[in-house]
Amino acid sequence: YAPDLQRAWLPDRGDIAEPVAPTARGVDEQVLDARHAPARLRLRPHDDVEHLLVLEQGADAQAREASLLPGWTRGHVLTHIARNADGLVNLVTWARTGVETPMYPSRDQRAADIEAGSGRPAVQLVEDVHESGDRLLAELREAPDDAWSHMVRFGGRYIATNGAHIPHLRPVELAVHHVDLHP
Repeated sequence: YAPDLQRAWLPDRGDIAEPVAPTARGVDEQVLDARHAPARLRLRPHDDVEHLLVLEQGADAQAREASLLPGWTRGHVLTHIARNADGLVNLVTWARTGVETPMYPSRDQRAADIEAGSGRPAVQLVEDVHESGDRLLAELREAPDDAWSHMVRFGGRYIATNGAHIPHLRPVELAVHHVDLHP
């Protein structure tokens, strides 16, 4: 799944990709999939995050341990996961309203927000992941059908795609960073 998305969405060169679907399906089928995606997003690895940081003794110390990402603790990764959900809410807003609403105000602000949130107690980190994920799910469920055909841009390379891709970005993000929590 993820390798197909990477091939479909990431251009070999240039700063902006042509909007392409992850498969050869038509936009109408993508929209249908997007409308059903929020239910599938419930299958996020919350239980594992809770087991890792909240249910074990010394959870706050574990949140300060190194992740697999250079220079980032597990607290950084969890904060990034939460801010990613908020960024995806911004993309849903853009798709819904047509008003450009980037995922993050800037790369510097994104980094500052992650740094600022990374040192919180483990319970707060996990609550933030849950609450931000729930906000994203609510926005996805409330988005009107026409939102899925509006163009948005995401990522450091500001890749152009239609709104139907937004629900698929979250499980990929969770899968990638789930690994980073287990050094």
